[in-house]
Amino acid sequence: MQTFVTTSLQETSGKASWTEYRTYVDQYVDLSSTSSDRIPLVEKMAGSVIDVLGHDLAIYKEMNKYPSCVIQDKRQQISGFIDETESAINFLNGSAPINGNYFDPQLGTWNTAFYEEYMSALDYLKPVDKSNA
Repeated sequence: MQTFVTTSLQETSGKASWTEYRTYVDQYVDLSSTSSDRIPLVEKMAGSVIDVLGHDLAIYKEMNKYPSCVIQDKRQQISGFIDETESAINFLNGSAPINGNYFDPQLGTWNTAFYEEYMSALDYLKPVDKSNA
């Protein structure tokens, strides 16, 4: 039950940040490739997606802590999600490379397909038994 509550709260906050992030992506797509607004917008996108990933990471760590709450066939994926999410955060804050490259917002480029769809972590949890709640 605690995992469901924690996950639900983290997901609510993460979804709000993800919506903000996708709004920035839409603004980015509308800019010309030579716009001086690209660099500050890329910085905003990076900051907002780091916030989303931080919520995701908290969810995955909670699930990893209480694997009995996670659907059996999803349990093995959790440690990989933790590693991938930590790597993405480190890449976006410039502290670790991915494929040998560090993220540099000063280039003014962004992969607009990155985190295109929000996936609910609640889909990984066993249904809550309301009779025991």
